[in-house]
Amino acid sequence: MQLRSDNSVPAVILGMDDPSSLGVMRCLAECGVPLAGVDYTTDRRYAFKSRFLKHAFLVPHTHDGVLRILDRKELSGNVLLPVNDHFVASTSRFKEKLSKHFRLFTPAWSVIRKCLDKWEMYLHACSLGIPTPRTFCPATPAELNALLGSEILRKGSWLVKPR
Repeated sequence: MQLRSDNSVPAVILGMDDPSSLGVMRCLAECGVPLAGVDYTTDRRYAFKSRFLKHAFLVPHTHDGVLRILDRKELSGNVLLPVNDHFVASTSRFKEKLSKHFRLFTPAWSVIRKCLDKWEMYLHACSLGIPTPRTFCPATPAELNALLGSEILRKGSWLVKPR
């Protein structure tokens, strides 16, 4: 899928398991953009069956599995559009390598990390003066037990979310 005569650039959607991949495909296809899809498996990947998808590729479900699309020379020059957290993280981490062959709009890993890690996001919001609920991140079971027994949590509701 090379650059077309009408100057539209084909796109590769990374993360066909995400429900938003269907919306992304539909919007781009209506604009005449040729599309390819990439994921780890075709199991339960209904988006792989879309009439808008010209090509579908599988990559290993590993930290650097996204780099396998570099083997697909026919995709060189395409826009990469990650639509789930895993592919956003992978694309961001390997941005330098991928950007030599693809068009990317993924922010740097230092930015993405703050968005995907809730504790990092909290710390960043606090550093910018953004009002946030009081948040704790116990690192050990002992820290959690101490927090649970403290006066801080006896007032009001609270939520425990693993990191």
